[in-house]
Amino acid sequence: MVCHASRIDYVVHPGVKCDGCQQFPIRGIRFNCRVCADFDFCNSCNLSKFHGHAMLVIEKPVDFTSPDQLHANIKCAECKCEIAGTRYQCMVCNDYDLCEACETKQLHDQHDLKVIRNPLQ
Repeated sequence: MVCHASRIDYVVHPGVKCDGCQQFPIRGIRFNCRVCADFDFCNSCNLSKFHGHAMLVIEKPVDFTSPDQLHANIKCAECKCEIAGTRYQCMVCNDYDLCEACETKQLHDQHDLKVIRNPLQ
């Protein structure tokens, strides 16, 4: 009988390094801290190490090189990165947008946020 690795083991998170074992890039499931600005674990470190904060499970990376995933000329108000994938726009504040990673940290929970999944919306 031949064992095969699960398909998730072949997923690569480009540009993301594990803060536990320094694996670069992270392969398989990525765990991103919902509190810290830039903290990630690979699946192995998430199971064996303690971080102390809630972790966001990311099975499929966003392709930041794909122009159809990038919100043109829009940066996250918190981390200052260009927003790729889902964008969260404040319904009250002028020019306040969050990337998905910052939105999950509830950094702007005083106002409702409009969810914009497609950059062309």
